[in-house]
Amino acid sequence: MPRPLIGVSIIFVVTAILIFICGFFSLGTFPLLPAVSLLLTALLVTGLAWLIYSVVGVAVCLPLRVERPGLALPTVLGTVAGAGAIAITGWLFPTVVTSQGWLAAVPFAFVNTIAVWGAAYATGYLKTGLTFWPVRRKPD
Repeated sequence: MPRPLIGVSIIFVVTAILIFICGFFSLGTFPLLPAVSLLLTALLVTGLAWLIYSVVGVAVCLPLRVERPGLALPTVLGTVAGAGAIAITGWLFPTVVTSQGWLAAVPFAFVNTIAVWGAAYATGYLKTGLTFWPVRRKPD
């Protein structure tokens, strides 16, 4: 399986598990959904988050000449992208998202991003030797 597909699969599985936990314990953001709705919601949130993450990542990294993003930048971008994806999903399908807007989705998105980091580390997907802060290219 190609490496990017494994990464997106990890994001999907973690997102589906957290959506279930959120609904089961009535923690907010997502209600308790039937299995098919839960998986489709997780798929939509993952797909939208990946798209937003890619666009915002390029928009941030290119002008700043980021060579290696480290841990901090992907965490911030993942949280922003996840919250945006949840907000868009709630706008498209209001019955599957209980939070209203981007700001209300930030806590779930942050926890999801940290859980994805943990799952990537636990599965061995995470590259070793990552710095915390981004590393920029030297000017020519």
